[in-house]
Amino acid sequence: QFRAVAEVSVRGLAGLPPYAGWGALVGCGVGALLTLAARGRAARWLPSPVAMGIGFITPAYFAVTLCLGAGLAALARRWSPKTTDAHVPSLGSGALVGESLMGLIIAATTALSRSA
Repeated sequence: QFRAVAEVSVRGLAGLPPYAGWGALVGCGVGALLTLAARGRAARWLPSPVAMGIGFITPAYFAVTLCLGAGLAALARRWSPKTTDAHVPSLGSGALVGESLMGLIIAATTALSRSA
């Protein structure tokens, strides 16, 4: 992703793929339609435009992990709604913090092993 931004910075719009402009217009249109449709009766069944955008700009394993977590939370809510509503935010926050801390630990051990 950083390479693509650097190419556009250096080459200008010529650094973009041929149909990037059309893709951006279609993406904006779909986002606008989803936002407008979310005010109607179908809102419950429509995906969140923000969630879709995050899914497009992050690596696939982020989106897959979020999808699995949401699926597990939905299953747990069917089994025990009260308990799930009370504990899912804490479990999700703990998972995010744990993953971040593991990333820091892995980065630190990698950096220390290379410098030794």
